[in-house]
Amino acid sequence: MIRLKFLFFFLPFILLSQDSFLKNLWIGNSSINNQNFSLNLHGVIYQSEENKDKYMGFHSTHFFPSKDLNFYIQEPNNINLGSSVSEEEFNDYFINNFKKINGNSPDLFPVFEFLKGKLLTVQNTIGLKSSKDFLFSVSFNDEFPPRMVFNITEESENGSAKTYQIPTKFVNENLYLLFSNEILYRLGFECSFSEKKAPSIQYMKTENDKEYRNVYNLGDKYFNNKAKFNKTYDYSEYENKLNYSDRNYRVINENYILTIERKKDLFSDKNWFFSPNDDFIGEIIDADDYIRDCKYFFLFELIEEE
Repeated sequence: MIRLKFLFFFLPFILLSQDSFLKNLWIGNSSINNQNFSLNLHGVIYQSEENKDKYMGFHSTHFFPSKDLNFYIQEPNNINLGSSVSEEEFNDYFINNFKKINGNSPDLFPVFEFLKGKLLTVQNTIGLKSSKDFLFSVSFNDEFPPRMVFNITEESENGSAKTYQIPTKFVNENLYLLFSNEILYRLGFECSFSEKKAPSIQYMKTENDKEYRNVYNLGDKYFNNKAKFNKTYDYSEYENKLNYSDRNYRVINENYILTIERKKDLFSDKNWFFSPNDDFIGEIIDADDYIRDCKYFFLFELIEEE
């Protein structure tokens, strides 16, 4: 009965929207059995913090489609630079250690592999190409706005279980899955969203050091302490720290990081970088750890593979 009420309310929107698997799943024209789906990033929703938007009130919401955004990928690396770091190496491996991604949606996200509609494997396609298994079900809520919800349950070795809920959302008459950065991380995505500059320049004294240390202000052990992606650096300010004959230097980045920038337009001559919660990147987190991000959400289209 609840599902029928949802259909009655949203039927005009569903009929006018373009054909998609999620839409057909909601109205009962499709089902999840033994299929694989890729994830296409459609856009980003920003929800302002309390008191941030004095014109629209608390928590006003703004949608930014992928076509209006720039995407930059920082890939893992570990480059030995020897006993000194030249200005060219400083610029190439530390300052400019990113690639601008062409196209509306980065092709970096995992594949959802379903088995009998009850088991879900999140299979990464980059990095270590790791995977993570979950129990899966679909539900429908009874509150406004009505939503179809993906319930994804993670079972631990001690027998406990934690269920994560991924709701759907209508945008421009089509239906999308709504992820937070937290959910992406908990599902085992090897690529996280952040506005931080991921690499660090490190050194090890050749005689007595057993571990690398970070060069001051050129990276940090903890990801949440790293500088912003668009921070300006001048090699001349650090040159004296990057040339010691008794040291071995390296540039290292351990994470795939996707940075999002809103493009300039007629109404704003400034590029805006999005800053979703990223304190958990590189950390081992328990299912009950609280890391929720209430500002940024990512809309994904589910595309069935052949």
